Amino acid sequence: RRKRCIRCLTPDATTLGHVAGAVYLTAMGPASGKSIVALGLVELLSRRVSRVGFYRPIVQRLPDNDLELIRSQYQLPDERIGYAFTAAERTGRASRAGMERIVERYKQIESVSDFVVVEGTDFTGASSPIELEVNARISEQLGGPVVAVVDGHHCSAQEIAERIAVGRDWLGDEAITAIIVNRVDPAVLEPLDDALAHLDLDDPVWPLAEEPRLSQPSLEQLRSALGADLVAGDPDDLTRPVGHVKVAAMSVPNVLDHVVDDTVFIAPGDRPDVIIAAAMTRSSSAYPSVSGVVLSGGLRPDPRVVELIGGVSGGRSIPLMAVDTDTFDTSIAASAVEGAITAGDQRKIDIALGHFEAHVDLDRLEQRIEIGRSEVMTPVMFQYELIERAKAAHAHIVLPEGTDDRILRAADRIRRRQVCDLTLLGNVDAVRERLAELGLPLDDVPVVDPLESEWLEGFAERYHELRGHKGITPRRAHDIM
Repeated sequence: RRKRCIRCLTPDATTLGHVAGAVYLTAMGPASGKSIVALGLVELLSRRVSRVGFYRPIVQRLPDNDLELIRSQYQLPDERIGYAFTAAERTGRASRAGMERIVERYKQIESVSDFVVVEGTDFTGASSPIELEVNARISEQLGGPVVAVVDGHHCSAQEIAERIAVGRDWLGDEAITAIIVNRVDPAVLEPLDDALAHLDLDDPVWPLAEEPRLSQPSLEQLRSALGADLVAGDPDDLTRPVGHVKVAAMSVPNVLDHVVDDTVFIAPGDRPDVIIAAAMTRSSSAYPSVSGVVLSGGLRPDPRVVELIGGVSGGRSIPLMAVDTDTFDTSIAASAVEGAITAGDQRKIDIALGHFEAHVDLDRLEQRIEIGRSEVMTPVMFQYELIERAKAAHAHIVLPEGTDDRILRAADRIRRRQVCDLTLLGNVDAVRERLAELGLPLDDVPVVDPLESEWLEGFAERYHELRGHKGITPRRAHDIM
C-alpha cells in the first residue's frame, strides 16, 4: 500500500505533490445502508485530521443523498466534496476515459484534503457482480484500503457469511481492511460469530444490530414523498420520526385507543375533532404524543381550528400536512415511505453515529486505515475531546434550566450519542410536558425539582459551610440552592 502524508510534506517530498490518505467504502450488494458507515467514517476522520474530503466517483442521480448529508453535517467546502459523473453519464463513457475522469476528479479533492473518504457506487438496477467489479477497479486505481458493507437485513448467519465470502472473492482479500455488516437481527449476532469463524478471516468484521429508529422516516421525508403542503406547525417538528401511520376513520374515543408513540394520523381535512384530539396529546400525560396529521382529500382545516390548537400548544401547532389524494391512496403511499439518514435530520444523524460508535471498535478501525492525527484543533476535534473525556469518566452531568428548549435538545443529542448519564433540574411536570411537546424521548432521564428535593437542606448547609466566611447566611445559602 502506498504511503501518504497527514501533515505537510517535507520540502524534499513536495516535488511528488500532495498525497492524502484515503479509504474506499463499498457495498457488497443493494440496500446495504452505506450511509451510516460513510457518516461514521467521516466523523472518525474529522476528529483526527483538519481537512476531510468526501468523494463519490459515480452517483445514481442528483442531488445525491450522501453528498448532501456529509456536506451539510461537516460543512465541507465545494473543493473537498464532489463526484465524477452520474450513472446516466457513466453509460456514455468508454471504460478508459471514464476511469481517467474518476481519477482526475479524485486528485482534485485529494490535493486540498488530508484524508478522503471515497464512497463507491450504488447497486440500483444493476447486478451485484457487475457493481462489485466496478468498485474493485476504482478502488485499485485510487489505491486506498477498502471498508466493505454487507446488508444483513432478514438474513441468517449463514447467508451473511456467504455474502462476505462472495464479496471478498470479487474485491480481493488483501484489498479489504474491515467489513461491517449492517442491520443484523439481534438474534443472529451470536450464531454469526460461529459462522464467521469458519471463514478464517484476517480482517475484522463488525455487525451493526438492527436499529428500528434509523429505518423510520421523518415527518419531512413523509411530507416530501407525499408531495404534501405544510399548512400548520413548526418546521422544526418535521424531524420527528414516523413510527406508525393510522387512518383516523373512527370517532375520537376509538381513535385514541390506537395512539402509540410517534403515530401519524391520516384524516380528511374536514375532521376538526381528529385534529384537535391529536394536538391535545402533545400536552397530555394520558396518551402518547402524536407526531403529526396528514389531511387527505384536498381539504384544509378551518383557520379557527388551527388558531385554537396553536393556542393550546403554546403557539406551536402540531404539524398539519395537506394532500390532494383521498384517504385510501394516501395511506398506501405513506406506508411505502422508507426512512433514510438525510441532511439536516440531526436527530437521526445522532442516533446513527451513536449506534456506529457503540458497535465498531474505532481505535482498531483507525489502525486498519492508518489515520494520522492533525496538529490543528478544529471545532469538531474539540467537541470530540470533550465527548471522549465524558465517556471515559462515565460522567453523570446535571443540566439546570430543564424547561429551556436548547437544554432539552442538547440533552436529547447527548443521550442519542450515548455520551453520559444526565439529570435535569426544574419543575417535574413542566419539564415532562415540554419534552412531550418537543417530541423528545427522555423518559429515562431523571428530573429533579430543587424546591422539592430531599437534598435541599443538606446542600444548603454544605454551601453555607463553604461560603459562610464570604458573608453567605444560612437563609441565602438556602435560596441559592
